[in-house]
Amino acid sequence: MSDLKNIQDAQNSNRKQSAAVNIEIQKAQAALEKLNADEKEELKSLNEQERESKKLFNEKQRNQIIKDIGELRDSKKSIKANYEKIANAFLAQLDPIKKITELNDNIPILMFPLRLETRFKSTGNQKQLWLRVYPDDCNINSKEELLSESELKNAKAFWIEMWKAGSIKADEKAAWRSLVNSHGTGRSAYIIKEYKPANSKTVRPSAEYKIFVVNSSLSLSSAEKDAATKYWSAFWFAKSDTVKIDKAKEILTAATNSATATSIQENYIPENISDEIPEEQDSSKIIISEIDLPDYSAKTSSWTQSAKTMGLPNKFVVTTFDGNVKKTILFNNPVKDHLAVSVDPSLTGDDQLKKDDDKNLILNDELSWMVDFEKAEEAGMATKINLTPEEAQTGFKKLFVTGIRFTSDEADGQEQLETLFTDHFYSKNGLELIKQGAPTNNTEDAPAAYTWTDNGDDSFDSFFSNTEDFVSADTPDKKSDGEKLADCLGIDPAILKNVKNANGKDQLEAYAMNTALFPATLGYFMDEMMDPLFTDRDIEATKAFFSGFVSGRGPIPAIRIGKQPYGILPISVYSKLNFLGRDDNTDLSNNIRTPFLPRLHRWLMKMDSTWDELLIDVAHI
Repeated sequence: MSDLKNIQDAQNSNRKQSAAVNIEIQKAQAALEKLNADEKEELKSLNEQERESKKLFNEKQRNQIIKDIGELRDSKKSIKANYEKIANAFLAQLDPIKKITELNDNIPILMFPLRLETRFKSTGNQKQLWLRVYPDDCNINSKEELLSESELKNAKAFWIEMWKAGSIKADEKAAWRSLVNSHGTGRSAYIIKEYKPANSKTVRPSAEYKIFVVNSSLSLSSAEKDAATKYWSAFWFAKSDTVKIDKAKEILTAATNSATATSIQENYIPENISDEIPEEQDSSKIIISEIDLPDYSAKTSSWTQSAKTMGLPNKFVVTTFDGNVKKTILFNNPVKDHLAVSVDPSLTGDDQLKKDDDKNLILNDELSWMVDFEKAEEAGMATKINLTPEEAQTGFKKLFVTGIRFTSDEADGQEQLETLFTDHFYSKNGLELIKQGAPTNNTEDAPAAYTWTDNGDDSFDSFFSNTEDFVSADTPDKKSDGEKLADCLGIDPAILKNVKNANGKDQLEAYAMNTALFPATLGYFMDEMMDPLFTDRDIEATKAFFSGFVSGRGPIPAIRIGKQPYGILPISVYSKLNFLGRDDNTDLSNNIRTPFLPRLHRWLMKMDSTWDELLIDVAHI
């Protein structure tokens, strides 16, 4: 097994173990916070002896949780140290230009955008170009795994409202709209995925029925539940009239027994018993629906960690062009995994930020790479390029920075891309496919399609009626936009089945338009205007190629992550394309014979050459 394969396996194992330990640490911290908060409330109602007993009991639990957190953090450090022991030597000597030859040529490379900053500097007598690299939004993951107390509270309220709605869509939409208004569409989707009832809701027979929602561990027989329904109905209509409530209690006791009646009164209370009574409400049209909500230890805060980079290359390479002169420079250091790109709310005081003696702001160590060039060099996100006197004087015509993530093989790369897309989708920023024609910028005539506010009604059908759930197709001419995007990126289509516009048909419409217009456009040109240059077979082959592989809407749907739109463009070295040398008699489709493709290639190359000759005369700024 090669060194590269060893590193890839170690990185994959490290990432999964670290992610699992991180979640366990967050859960333990949430449990500790909950223990402290509950203790504070419980002690208020206890006498001195009971308080001391409770404190002693809680202290044992607290110490155990603190011990568990310490062990988990030690485990995390050990996992990281074991990986670094294997990887550091490899990454320090990594030369992406040479190492790329070990990658599988059949697996495409997905390139993400970067932001570059450059400055010409002098170090003594040496002129230098200082170059910094920053990741774009698509490579930044800010998702919080655990729910906060406010999210948990709103999740409970949402599910209770859904149970009250009893499948009446207008009421369900109102419940979803309320949750979305508080947390945004993507985060709301994650909240109800993370925290949901273990049972199914009761279907309301009609809008005239009232549903009481009960969240209780009390198990009742059918007859006891019927008696409880009648009791709480009478209690509701009594409007705090003690005489009527006492009468309802007598009827409940007679239908069950004294102990059961008391348990129903104390432990089987509808969550919405305080709702106002509609004037037209019929007392016989009341149903009790039980909801089985899970126990969950929530965080006290909705923001507990800094946003981190994900999926960055292991090392960057700079390529400069000055006319026909090409120069390649490796960054000195490998890129650190999971770089912080925002402040860490778990840090306080001087640990978070401070000022030095000159009143300069000093950020914490994790974040300092973003403002300190030397720290950025150490993190593999900056480099200093020594310049010749001529380069210092004239600079470069072009400058590119590229990199490849060698520590992820194709399977791990796919998994990380799926995780990145999923986490963006479930974040407050969101992920969606952009429909053709959607403006990406504000103009005098129309605003951009993106808005800061979420429309809960729009997303309700996507999550609860599965309107974006596309059916996988065997042939390209039937694939939805979501499936085409998944195919091109090599990810599981299932992760896109709730994404807005995933069930769109923009791509199919583009190919259908090619088929419809070919006889009156390119087909007419080849058949009538260029006769006898093209045979009928040439025209049919061109039609098949044009209809199946050319799109006026681009080959891959565009996406939006947060407020940032991204186009996805397949690229290749055009001069090295080799789709011609096939042994079989057909290529790409039954209508495109191999003799046609070499001819098409020659025509395109001749057009390309002509374009290059005319390009110098094109006006430009």
